[in-house]
Amino acid sequence: SPSILLKSLIVLQKNIQQKAAVTSSRAKTMLHAIFVKQIIILLYITICNTFWVAKGPFSKNQTKVFQNVDRKTRCPKKWIGFGSSCYFLSEESKTWDEAREFCRARGADLVVINTEEENEFISALKKQQVWIGLTDRDLEGTWKSVDGSSLNLTFWGSGQPDDYDKEEDCGETNFEFLGHWNDVPCHLSRQLICEKEEIVILT
Repeated sequence: SPSILLKSLIVLQKNIQQKAAVTSSRAKTMLHAIFVKQIIILLYITICNTFWVAKGPFSKNQTKVFQNVDRKTRCPKKWIGFGSSCYFLSEESKTWDEAREFCRARGADLVVINTEEENEFISALKKQQVWIGLTDRDLEGTWKSVDGSSLNLTFWGSGQPDDYDKEEDCGETNFEFLGHWNDVPCHLSRQLICEKEEIVILT
């Protein structure tokens, strides 16, 4: 490390100075040459050690490196950052399919809520009916997110989803229900929230 290298150089310099005080001019020149060579050797060892730390055992060293990296995130203009995602709230009312097309045209998709914290964030963002990325079109009663994942955590309102009139295949937030989620026909018009991964800047 730099601190060890500095200490070593100080010790070497003191030794050279002590020997030079009692030797001839020619001997002093030789001692200084030795000093320079020792500096080169120490630098070489330090560089090798540094390289090994960077390229050494992956799990420990790289984890430490990434833990110490300054991590900055950035969302596009008019998008709101939360957690590891960026969110866009559209005031336009669209069908569920139109809403998804709108989001995908912007490199995103309808919001997929994965945690209680995210659900609370979405609730605070828009307190009215808004399309979210849920559907059971493929298999009635089996709700999936638009990213294809199954739902491990849900926030359905009381008695929901109920597939009223056998045509409610898309999910929305609905604050008339305590759990916030509700199933409705996909052809209804709702505002929407898009979600995409944040841009991570390493500095």
